[in-house]
Amino acid sequence: MKHHARRWAGVVGAFAVGALVAVVPSHDADTGGEFVPLSSPVRLLDTRPGSSTVDGEFAGIGLRPAGSTLRLDVAGRAGLPADAPSVILNVTAVDAQQWGYVTVHPAGTARPNASNLNYDVGTTIANVVITPVGDGGDVSIFTFGATHLLVDAVGHLPGDAFAALPAAARLLDTRPGAATADGTFAGIGRRPAGSTLELDVAGRAGIPGDATSVVLNVTATEPDAWGFLTVHPTGTTQPNASSLNYAAGQTIANTVVAGIGADGPVSIYTFADTHLIVDVAGHLPASSFVPLPAPARALETRPGAGTIDGEQAGIGLRPASSTVRVDLAGRAGLPAEASSVVLNVTAVDALGWGFVTEFPTGAARPNASNLNYDAGATIANTVVARLGAGGDVCLYTYGATHLIVDVVGHFPGPPPSPAGASCPPIVYGPPTPIGGETVSDINNAGIVVGTAYHGSAAFSDALWWPTLTGGPQLVPGVPDARMSRSVAINDRDQVLVDAYSDVTGAHMLVIDLPSGDSVEFGGIESLRSPPGFEVGPIALNDLGEVVLAIWRDSYAPVEVAVWESFTGAVDMHPELIGDSHPHDINDLGHVVGATAADAFYWDRDTDVVHRLDRGGFASADAWVVNDRGQIAGWVYDWTFAGSIAFWPDRWAAPIVLPGDLESVRDLNEAGLLIGSGYFPPGEVSATPWVWDSTSSDWVDFPRVVGEGIMAVNDVGQIIGGMWDDRTAIWQPV
Repeated sequence: MKHHARRWAGVVGAFAVGALVAVVPSHDADTGGEFVPLSSPVRLLDTRPGSSTVDGEFAGIGLRPAGSTLRLDVAGRAGLPADAPSVILNVTAVDAQQWGYVTVHPAGTARPNASNLNYDVGTTIANVVITPVGDGGDVSIFTFGATHLLVDAVGHLPGDAFAALPAAARLLDTRPGAATADGTFAGIGRRPAGSTLELDVAGRAGIPGDATSVVLNVTATEPDAWGFLTVHPTGTTQPNASSLNYAAGQTIANTVVAGIGADGPVSIYTFADTHLIVDVAGHLPASSFVPLPAPARALETRPGAGTIDGEQAGIGLRPASSTVRVDLAGRAGLPAEASSVVLNVTAVDALGWGFVTEFPTGAARPNASNLNYDAGATIANTVVARLGAGGDVCLYTYGATHLIVDVVGHFPGPPPSPAGASCPPIVYGPPTPIGGETVSDINNAGIVVGTAYHGSAAFSDALWWPTLTGGPQLVPGVPDARMSRSVAINDRDQVLVDAYSDVTGAHMLVIDLPSGDSVEFGGIESLRSPPGFEVGPIALNDLGEVVLAIWRDSYAPVEVAVWESFTGAVDMHPELIGDSHPHDINDLGHVVGATAADAFYWDRDTDVVHRLDRGGFASADAWVVNDRGQIAGWVYDWTFAGSIAFWPDRWAAPIVLPGDLESVRDLNEAGLLIGSGYFPPGEVSATPWVWDSTSSDWVDFPRVVGEGIMAVNDVGQIIGGMWDDRTAIWQPV
């Protein structure tokens, strides 16, 4: 959006944090500099037709016109004190008709050259605004571009908890010809990629020289490429954290609560070349807010990534409609009795549109959002959160995404309850039929593949579902065959097809959808084994690699191979030639399966075959593996009785799932394991089950006798069959 860069009017004349303040029971009176939230967010404004508010006021009043200012009653409504000096609002732009921004300021004051929220056509984006209350207990909301607006009240701060400036003051503007409050740090030019700027803060623009923490609004405008900013106290090591993420040509702002360095500056690291703008909204007295020496990472879901203490690291993409519990009090430099915290929450590599809602453990999830994101986006926002039971918070994700949480500091106040209810588990709705006969796999875009059988398994057609509502179609590009079946699909929309023709024999193909372009396996002669064997495709990963099972005469013993469809190369390992059975391959190219008695994990990066811990059982078999290296399969006792087992990694002992479970089917990146069996214990017929390895608990799944589930994607969608032979999908709700 480079054409918007010059239209940006400045940033934040109030404390605008991009997230909802969590809800806890309110206090009867202010207690010094303590943050005072409402018991739950309460809606004060909703301009959409047919909407409602807490008292019926400011409901359904219509789209806010471009260039208009709305005066909104705040103090004395929704449980906020009539004399509240500063209020905390969650402001959301919905269904914007044009590019624009929102500026919130105390009623009766001049509108500052600042914005609290930037939006584009059709976007939905929310920010929390902490602002002094103006004349009559009101705030003014200026709308640059026509949009609907929502405002929720979430709490207030007593007068000694936030020292707001009369109006936001500009401390830095790198653009040519720009001005600042005192003429310093004005027009100094674009910040180069990889550079760090030391910005004087204390003693400027009304901020005391001995201030310890400030509320800044930091904006990137006209960046050359994707990048991020990291703000930290000067004199400290740059932390593994981001304060703001941006894309090429974008103008985007985020509030940063930052500790100040020893001589009064903060350091701003710039990953990619960009102009920078920094405004200061006020400061937080030392008695009100205690910053960490530098932001500390408490949660990082991406595989292979780390946190400050190694906990809650690499726990996988969060599925749609799921909630993760984030441990905070007593971690990352926070005291065990911390009351409320300032967090930076980032959504990374989202699979689709969605939002994040933060709330304390033990509380119900409010009807609000802290952070909105689109597919592929990386976006960060600040969250002021009251800690719940055990000193933790819950993060709900509407759409599947990775999450990062960095801790900035904490507010003193009453400590949370040491124990209580945890975060709500993922819940599934009833199945929705999608047509067709059988299904085998689903990718993260929701594309399903399966097979239609005609009379018997000897006659079949490979199918795919371009959409979940349009019914199945024949997979294009399959050669004329008596039998074809869809084995698997990856996130590149490639489907693995196994076909047999009475004329031409066997075909194994990786086919691009929807074009039908295909790559065919080069034939058994490309393998290093003697003649007289057959090859069967087992699974396909996102790299286009296919794991193969090689049967000798009489179908024993079996060998393991990986066909790299993009190069035609075939990879084998000497330990997996003879009596070795492959079952799955992840997106790292790692393969799991079983030998005579051991479950194996073949790490093809190091070409090492790991034998999994059998946990004292006679034998084991690994069936599925995810991109985190988690594995599920079977363990067998000396009577050959089997139990479902879960290995947190290739070095760990197995966790044996209780109950009479019949099969294990799939395992997604979040650690959701699916299968079927006599569940709950005592059930007389097999039913589906879903187990969450993160919580080590069963998921609320609508189990119906006779239904079978086959695959789960990283979004959390599950496919399978119903008792009346219809295929179906189960969605998180």
